[in-house]
Amino acid sequence: MRAAPSLVYNWNIDHLPVTENLKHLESEHDDDDDDDDDDDDDGDDNAKLNKLFGGRRINRQVWYKGDGIRFGRYDRHKPYIMFYNHFNFEIEYHEHVPGQYRVVGAAVTPESKNYTTQESAAKCSAPKSPISFPAGRPQNAQSINITYSYSVKWIKSDVRWASRWDKYLALRGSRIRWKPLITLIVVSTSTILCAVLSEIAFCFVLQEVTKIQQAKSNPNTITSGLKSLKEVALRSPKNTLLLSVLVGNGCHLFVLALLTIVFAAIGVLSPEKRGSIATMAIYTYSFTSIIAGYTAAYCFRAYKGEDFVQDEDENEETIIKTDLTLWSTLFLLTPVLIPGLVFATFLVLNLVIVVRGSDGAVPFPAILKLTGLWFFVSIPLSLLGSLIGKKRPMNGYKKLVFKSNSPAPEIPKLPFLLKPITRTMLAGLLPFTAVAAELALIANSLWLNQVFFMFGFLMATYIILVLGSVVITIGTVYLMLLAGDYRWQWSSFILSGSPAIYVFLSCLSLLIFRYSYNGLTAILLYVSYSFLLSAAIFFITGSIGFLSTWAFVHYIYSSVRND
Repeated sequence: MRAAPSLVYNWNIDHLPVTENLKHLESEHDDDDDDDDDDDDDGDDNAKLNKLFGGRRINRQVWYKGDGIRFGRYDRHKPYIMFYNHFNFEIEYHEHVPGQYRVVGAAVTPESKNYTTQESAAKCSAPKSPISFPAGRPQNAQSINITYSYSVKWIKSDVRWASRWDKYLALRGSRIRWKPLITLIVVSTSTILCAVLSEIAFCFVLQEVTKIQQAKSNPNTITSGLKSLKEVALRSPKNTLLLSVLVGNGCHLFVLALLTIVFAAIGVLSPEKRGSIATMAIYTYSFTSIIAGYTAAYCFRAYKGEDFVQDEDENEETIIKTDLTLWSTLFLLTPVLIPGLVFATFLVLNLVIVVRGSDGAVPFPAILKLTGLWFFVSIPLSLLGSLIGKKRPMNGYKKLVFKSNSPAPEIPKLPFLLKPITRTMLAGLLPFTAVAAELALIANSLWLNQVFFMFGFLMATYIILVLGSVVITIGTVYLMLLAGDYRWQWSSFILSGSPAIYVFLSCLSLLIFRYSYNGLTAILLYVSYSFLLSAAIFFITGSIGFLSTWAFVHYIYSSVRND
């Protein structure tokens, strides 16, 4: 026999995941051992357990499996599937103080019992013959009534409340030791590729800067390429206000994610303390909101506060000069636009959970606390950051911004690889490989109640994701400028954020091929929160990519003298 790999139950008791007791597997395997000629020479009990798990090595002392309880068992030597319908729960408790008890562990032993009468079902007693179904796809589908039953056994334990998660962390460590290695290989490969791309891009930049410096004495030597696009490439982009708001919020999320992962990696935050990571993230987000306001105001002021709008009567762009209304809009949208959309989505989803009668809904007092942190901490700090960013010197960036007094030149026909859709999809592919391995573990932690504790690898993949997005974006923007496409501001933001597209698609693939949620509410929650996670990655990588590309373009054109 071996475990069915796809369908599992995932249960929680007092916020602890229920593990499957493996001791019953040895006796079941011994009953079938006479029918398995391949196992006659294998007398090692540990090898038998290894065979039960499809070749995975299971330590003799590890008698529990923490990734869900299977629906049944499949015997490859017999043409039927045994279905589990009885569950023996063993709940461990510890006496904290006299008269007060805490749950410190939970395990279950599944069984298959073919109840023939209501009396046998009421007493949970049945013949040894299990419930079985023919293996393979049924020819004539028909409904079958199955009676479920369970028993509960309370076991006093010496495990303290503070150590209740040790067993679960040991389980994960014994099962996924190959996954960190795979992640390390992916991260190392991505690092090497990023280093190679960085070296190639740096060589091209040095060649171009050398040509530009040589052309200072004879400007006619360069009549095309980067120099010819200097004026139009350094103009303020369309919708500068919106771009500044998005970049500010993206930098804010970047710092939030970095601090949270660092604190978790060094042990300040731990999955043993349920909710500690979420609580830390909420307070960190509120008290670091000054970053969003500062970055947004700095970017907006660097482009001289100009914003492009489309004229309703004419097919041309009109420049809106900086005024009090425009700056007030920036100050307001930075702490309200993105957080407001996320908070509104959260309220709608929480309302759906309340209507469905689930106990997983966030209580109303907690929502009031979140609202208070937003209005009385986050928004004021963001306004303070905007005021500081508005008054900070530009360090030369503002001098390189040209006013759009002449019409922009027509963009030549771009190669296929540099077309907007093609370059966006290609730019996000390589950075996504650095986060793909960890994404599956994070998804299991969120949706299958599994423990995730490899924050060191998560921090490495997070850094590689951002660096990979930056390097690829700079290289792509450089090729765009050489091809005559000067629209690098929004392009750099979208190119850097493109790994989020693959993240969302991978979440959808997990929903379709692995999780198999049936209820509309569960699907809505999964898709909504997956979209919010992907959007956060988009803003993080997009903002860092934009700022890095901005510095790159500034470095290039700071060597070009105005004619």
